[in-house]
Amino acid sequence: MEAGLGAMDLPEAGDLDWTPEAAMDDVYRINDLAYGMDDAPFQRAGVTDAGGAVLYAARADGEIASALAVLDVDGDACVSVVGTLPQARGRGLAWRLMGCALRDARERGMTGTSLQATAAGEPVYLRLGYTIPFRFGMW
Repeated sequence: MEAGLGAMDLPEAGDLDWTPEAAMDDVYRINDLAYGMDDAPFQRAGVTDAGGAVLYAARADGEIASALAVLDVDGDACVSVVGTLPQARGRGLAWRLMGCALRDARERGMTGTSLQATAAGEPVYLRLGYTIPFRFGMW
């Protein structure tokens, strides 16, 4: 999915408890749990360096419940590893966290954004203003 950052009407954070300084361990843990991966492939990867990506997390009930990463590449804010814990879904955590992350990307001078969406994430991204230039199979 893709979008021009200038054209996006991004949601405000509101009362969202969020940070742009999440730990890689938290991002991986959230994704393993969000996608029901009992064997914890994200955590087992053992990668601790974000490779220049900015890691975002949002808390619900005092605990990190949603996370994502944004890597800036040639003017594009590439969003990845977006996940929200099953018990925290339906509160707009990922939607508002994406708003925070993409606002930050604008401030860093990014003009576009792209990501690969799962079926569960697609409605969130469409609501943010992403479009679908093509489709391919995803686990």
